[in-house]
Amino acid sequence: MTRALLALAAALLLLPLGLHASAAGPRTLTVSPTGDYHTIQAAVDAASPGDTVLVAPGVYQEAVSVSTPDVTIRGEDREGVVLDGGEALGNAFTVTADGVTLASMTAQHYASNGFVFTRVDGCRFDDLHAKDNGEYGLYAVHSRHCVMENSLAEGHGDSGFYLGETVDCDCDVQDNVGWNNMLGYSGTANSHIRIHGNDFFWNRAGILLSVLPDEMGADVCPDPAGGSPAPGDACPGVTPYGLQTRTEVYGNHVHDNNNHTRATGLFATVHPPVGEGIVISGGWNDDVHDNLVEDNHLWGVGIFWLTTPPRGNFVHDNQISGGRYGIWWDEQGEDHCFANNAITDVRVASDPAVLPSCPGPAGDLPCPAALSDYAACRANDARAPSAAKDAGLAWRSYWDLDPSQDAPATKPTGDGA
Repeated sequence: MTRALLALAAALLLLPLGLHASAAGPRTLTVSPTGDYHTIQAAVDAASPGDTVLVAPGVYQEAVSVSTPDVTIRGEDREGVVLDGGEALGNAFTVTADGVTLASMTAQHYASNGFVFTRVDGCRFDDLHAKDNGEYGLYAVHSRHCVMENSLAEGHGDSGFYLGETVDCDCDVQDNVGWNNMLGYSGTANSHIRIHGNDFFWNRAGILLSVLPDEMGADVCPDPAGGSPAPGDACPGVTPYGLQTRTEVYGNHVHDNNNHTRATGLFATVHPPVGEGIVISGGWNDDVHDNLVEDNHLWGVGIFWLTTPPRGNFVHDNQISGGRYGIWWDEQGEDHCFANNAITDVRVASDPAVLPSCPGPAGDLPCPAALSDYAACRANDARAPSAAKDAGLAWRSYWDLDPSQDAPATKPTGDGA
């Protein structure tokens, strides 16, 4: 009997210990030659939601996949923790789980991209450096509620920073520096994004908002239940184009984007002009304001038809100087308005010389935000791409512009890194 009581007492004593161990809370898993794990992937595979993977300085030749939600992967030093793809590995990170943070690391020499999130709800890129990867630096596609901040991107054949193919992204791109890329920032077939406080320079173009031809019918539907974007066809009842719309671009320094840098993908074929500051190609209801746009050799702000006619864009209160055109518009689409832009030291202030003014209050744009209303809104534009081209309307083509621009011999200086 005494032995039975002792055994029972021992079991009761161990029970709370077991409960305590299972509810110990978030852990920190260290990656280093002497740490818990010797590779980032091993630590990520062992992590549970809420854990942090802390990576010591060193060079890591691996391509990391993350499928556990709500994990933070952080380097001890951005420039000291280097993932190197050796020009052979695909992406440094591929994240397919919600709520993951990547922070304080460098990804370089990957064949495809640096840091990638795909089909997630909630992602954070913080204090990262993407360098000399094949296509993109920081990249999120079919993803919502993402933040790209305090990061650097250089030497990419497409975009340093990219958000794409997501309706109602509700995303921020803030306080980053991008240079020596094909594009500093690119956002395609998406909506509800804020781009602010960035420095984009010495790219072919600083900021591009667009719908590319290969994104017609893009899979951009949000999950009806409000979760991560759902796979499938184009949104029912909505134009088959993956619209780019309702992006706010403000407080950025966009300058000296005159670099004949390499281009990959579509851009390697079409060879767009060099020297563009801020570009809206086929975008709807974008708001571009209070930016400092300097010394881009072709134009400060350009708006033109690509895949869809641009519509309802608001360009106001920018400071634009240097280059051929302050503002260039191909006179396609409707309901654009331009106001209070200070344009100096350019060959042509605007083309056309008289731009549409703003009859309504700021932000009073023509197309509603509800996804279901886009089809009707676009149907009211009689100049749909096929109709306009079939009718032979005289519209000036962006591609007819002379792409040859004299670029400076040396890279200009950015605002800081």
